[in-house]
Amino acid sequence: MNLTDEKLRNTMQQLLLADSNFAQLFWLSGDALFILNGNTMAIAAANSRAIDLTGYTTATLATMHFPVAGSVPDDDTGVRIAEALKLAATGRESKLEVSLMHHMGHMHWVLLQVQPATLGGVACLLVACTCIDDRMATLRHLRENEKRLRQTMDSMLEGAQIIGYNWQYLYVNNAVVQQARLPREALMGNTMMACFPGIDQSPAFALFERCMNDRVPCQIENEFTYPNGDINWFELRIEPVPEGIFILSVDIQERKMAEQAAARINELLEEKVAERTQELATLNKTLETFSYSVAHDLRSPLRAIDGYAQLLEKDYAAILDGEGNRFLTVIRHNTQRMGKLIDDVLQFAKAGKTTLNKETVNMRQLLQHICEEQLLLTPQTVRLTVDDLHPAMADKALIRQVWENLVSNALKYSSGQAQPMVHVSSQMSPTEITYSVTDNGTGFDMKYADKLFTVFQRLHKQADFSGSGVGLAIADSIVSRHGGRIWAESLPGQGATFYFTLPLV
Repeated sequence: MNLTDEKLRNTMQQLLLADSNFAQLFWLSGDALFILNGNTMAIAAANSRAIDLTGYTTATLATMHFPVAGSVPDDDTGVRIAEALKLAATGRESKLEVSLMHHMGHMHWVLLQVQPATLGGVACLLVACTCIDDRMATLRHLRENEKRLRQTMDSMLEGAQIIGYNWQYLYVNNAVVQQARLPREALMGNTMMACFPGIDQSPAFALFERCMNDRVPCQIENEFTYPNGDINWFELRIEPVPEGIFILSVDIQERKMAEQAAARINELLEEKVAERTQELATLNKTLETFSYSVAHDLRSPLRAIDGYAQLLEKDYAAILDGEGNRFLTVIRHNTQRMGKLIDDVLQFAKAGKTTLNKETVNMRQLLQHICEEQLLLTPQTVRLTVDDLHPAMADKALIRQVWENLVSNALKYSSGQAQPMVHVSSQMSPTEITYSVTDNGTGFDMKYADKLFTVFQRLHKQADFSGSGVGLAIADSIVSRHGGRIWAESLPGQGATFYFTLPLV
């Protein structure tokens, strides 16, 4: 045995026996401690944690050199430990992270620290091995997670890139390589400005700077121009990260092309609509002029026919026989009916173009006046009841016309009953008011309901119930112009209910 090795071992034994504080620190330390001969690397002393680390007893360790036999897993680790011991032997402290093998075969990661010292006149080395298994396991887990994350990001269809504070590319995935049209090595480590000259003048770069400086996320749809002049659209989401900024880029070129195509189609449609609107306006003006002209031209001969028939009836009634007088009555009745029809058609045309002057209308009060007027024209006793109707925003003159048509219809078609009954009510919902007029008249078959509000369409014979067939069409036009709806429900012989709505706003 080397005499210096023996001397150092004796010195350590004496020191551990003489100095209880040193002995307590040595034996109870949480690190594995070894005292080595600085020249031969023979182990002069080792504590209990060193026994745990190597699996050898104190007596066995006293016969060994550091690192102990079988503890070095590979040549590279052995070289690194030897260099650390050699450096410390020159008087300089050294440290390194290595893995050491327990003599039973399992591995431990340690932080190995070597510090020079002198004991009993012998140069020695103090070696402390701190177990870092947990930290290395965590680090390994983090590296595995980072590897999986990179693999995931590399397989993404969206581009993912990390830009450092100096505007260098720190990471790009495969999608960014495709989007940038540059190889990965041309991007990594280079700045954005070097890869894409002029990018620092773009609107997107202003958001990059904002996110980089203010640490706030941003988003933009960016039109990107390549160095060769090609253009592509990307949706960019920019997020602050510890390294700088993270940019997620989605190719939206197809969507933008579709939007642009749709915009062009809409422009063409708007032009066509404007043309058709102008054509319709011109046509409507022509029809309006024509309607008034026809109505005026028709009224004159009708007045003449009715006037001459009236003269015949007055001056020649005694000369004509009963059949002749009946013919005059029929002539006068039909000319008057034709006059009423002309008036109704003009009223229908007027209802569709009159400017709405909306105000809050007291429907209850309005219905009282209408009912009083209608009852004066009704020869029989009618039970007509009106609920406390909800007020509404409407054109009072036009909505009066709706009520007049619906109430007069209800009175007309219930007139054949022994006790005619008409009831008016309303209900309010969160968006609209629904008004209804119910009668106990003849009713109608619902399969013909779609004809009710069409001009000149009638579900009953003229001989049974007079009328031009325009009143409900006028009501429909007025209600529609107010933004409401109108419909009817009925069964033959069981009366009918007509509904219409007015919006609250």
